[in-house]
Amino acid sequence: MHALQFIVSFLALGTLSGYAIPSPEPKSSRQVPSIVGTLNTLQKQTSFILPEIKSIVASGVATKSSISPLIASVVSNANTAHTSLALVTSPAPTDTDAEAAAAIVAIIGQISSTLQGALVIPGLDDLIDELGLDPALSQIISGVDGVLLGVTDGIAQLFRDAGFPDVANFLDDLSLDLTLLALGIVV
Repeated sequence: MHALQFIVSFLALGTLSGYAIPSPEPKSSRQVPSIVGTLNTLQKQTSFILPEIKSIVASGVATKSSISPLIASVVSNANTAHTSLALVTSPAPTDTDAEAAAAIVAIIGQISSTLQGALVIPGLDDLIDELGLDPALSQIISGVDGVLLGVTDGIAQLFRDAGFPDVANFLDDLSLDLTLLALGIVV
């Protein structure tokens, strides 16, 4: 009899304690990305692609068709970053103008210097235009500047500090006019 009372008491206690544990709040099915996190992801993705472009160019056998899939990957990654950035309506606590500007400088600087070296490929500027690199990059810059107002103000100085003083000429040579405009650079 005591055993039955013990079991019933144990089951009752277990049932009641289940109500005492608060259930976790449901998480949002979609988390808004951070600006700097998205830019860092894009930089990592391009850091795998750009050395391949340099390698093909250095081999001396680079053609539009051999380099096209790699540039298309850069454009695709940039468009994915833009899509993520479009979800951001306010900066995360970790998003700062300085970090966002530094990431943009790194991304644009690395892409422009890599493609500047690839200008030996006939029709490269047409390929860049066909694949949509210019709009992809300019949308990222404009998107970041729309949330972190004025982030592009310090980018020109950061380009000089990072060793990319000729970035305006590089971007102009590559016909990346929308990117120049988004950066506020007039050539």
